[in-house]
Amino acid sequence: MHYSFQGITIIALSLQQVKDSLYQPEALLKTLHLPQQELFISDFLVNIHEQHTIPNLTNHQSSIYYTKWLAVNAADGIVVADFILKNGLEKNGAVEIGYGVYPNFANKGYMTKCLAAFVQWAKEDEHIKKITAKTNKNNQASIRVLQKNNFIKVVASEEEFWWMLKVS
Repeated sequence: MHYSFQGITIIALSLQQVKDSLYQPEALLKTLHLPQQELFISDFLVNIHEQHTIPNLTNHQSSIYYTKWLAVNAADGIVVADFILKNGLEKNGAVEIGYGVYPNFANKGYMTKCLAAFVQWAKEDEHIKKITAKTNKNNQASIRVLQKNNFIKVVASEEEFWWMLKVS
């Protein structure tokens, strides 16, 4: 699934594409017809995808709510960020997004555009009612991304803020 908005294309990966993103990124880029480039993935993210994303994709029919998504700069085909829906689609229509911009593209507005593209896609999805996110209180860049996309802070703990955006 590809969706484009404001110069960003978001791509929901298949199970095989998630595996390729972890172990054979060159094959993934070729499959997606993207230029060869280095895809950023930390050991922490590899662990998340091995422990959660891959099993969830294997066990759920509505895999679009459980997969890894790439965010691509439509002008040049460069992957600038990726994100997941942490718990899939909940019964109340909520999805919690977790996202990260690749280091070379930080503080350049890409993550704001990536989240805007996902919000637009979610507004067209009949099952998603709201998007939630959490940030560390010290992560000013992520806080700005959420604020620029009209998320409302709904809970504050000692360490984190929880955010929400109703989409339907």
